[in-house]
Amino acid sequence: MKILGFLACGFGLLMSFSCAKSDNVYDTFHVVKSSADKNMSLNLETVHLDTMHLDTVHCSGESFSGITPDGTIYYLDRYFGWLYEFSQDGKLLGRKLGFGRGPEETLIKKSVCFVNSESGEYAMCGKSLDFELFSKDYKKENNFRISYGEGTTEPDSFRTYSNAWSNMVGRLHDGLLYQGKMSENPSFNYFDNTESYLKESMHMSVVNMRSGEIEGMKVTGFPSVYGKDPYKFSSFQCINFDVNKDGNMYVNFEADSLIYVFDKDMKPQFAFGAGGKNMDRDYSSVSSWEQMPVYQTNRETKGYYSWVECIDETGMCFRSYRKGDGSEVDGLQIYDRKGKLLGDVDVPRDFKVTGYAAPYYYSQVFDGEDDGSLSIFRFKLD
Repeated sequence: MKILGFLACGFGLLMSFSCAKSDNVYDTFHVVKSSADKNMSLNLETVHLDTMHLDTVHCSGESFSGITPDGTIYYLDRYFGWLYEFSQDGKLLGRKLGFGRGPEETLIKKSVCFVNSESGEYAMCGKSLDFELFSKDYKKENNFRISYGEGTTEPDSFRTYSNAWSNMVGRLHDGLLYQGKMSENPSFNYFDNTESYLKESMHMSVVNMRSGEIEGMKVTGFPSVYGKDPYKFSSFQCINFDVNKDGNMYVNFEADSLIYVFDKDMKPQFAFGAGGKNMDRDYSSVSSWEQMPVYQTNRETKGYYSWVECIDETGMCFRSYRKGDGSEVDGLQIYDRKGKLLGDVDVPRDFKVTGYAAPYYYSQVFDGEDDGSLSIFRFKLD
């Protein structure tokens, strides 16, 4: 995805510093002051969303979607394997991929991740750790499968973790596929090994899509807010993240208001972020696997941060969040390149920004509930 390059040097008065020493890496970040106070006047109080209807196609309603670097809207049907391309005015341009063994077809059925890169490549993966890499014109460049083998409980091992199904995030940059992970390993997980898991667990896998090799794990531990009351926040273990064109990482934990910026070598740079409006964060504690119904209720009814998308071309960073408490809308925060909060606006449920093609920012494609129609939101920032 395309992400702005935040400045990470001598911020002087823009930053606040923590003087207390801590073995938690997230306590070492310089925190940019994103907003003056809760009553500050924001530059953007509302955003006008244009609803654009796409040409009708035969689809299952389960999809991945976004916008390519050249401004083409894409929609991948997870069940049928077809990738539909649309123009910026919603006209169908063509149908690609589909199941099969050909050089422009996919062998993966019901994909769990499909992402494109700033160079136009696509990566896809399935439940069986099967992976495929396609060029921007849909020529298959590689396909492979990774074996879990005998497994392990080592915190830095790919094979300790499974996909973060509650909030599955994937990014593709420079041939590397980054995916959100969490552990359901009975010997190393949030509930049974809480103290060590909060310190040592890793949240992101890195797979080299060209060589087919595991590159390792990234993003270690949890911010201190989780350690203060671990079981209160245990329903929100996943991370949202994005990777910029330089390989810098923007990481946000679902229950933490801050977005942490790492450089390409995973060295802390700075953090920014403000709490969302009217978020219900009165979470019920979940301390064991037997309380999964409570875990699920928290995720369905409470507020948490759900998506991060930053745009290189304009220097804007967007974060989506659920408000909870029966809200019929979600929230969308808009930050500038210095981490200043410009707006916190209401948007439709499940809304997330997926890309930019001048002069519009685009959401993901929404599936019609009953009639099979497809639509997308777009908006400008003046």
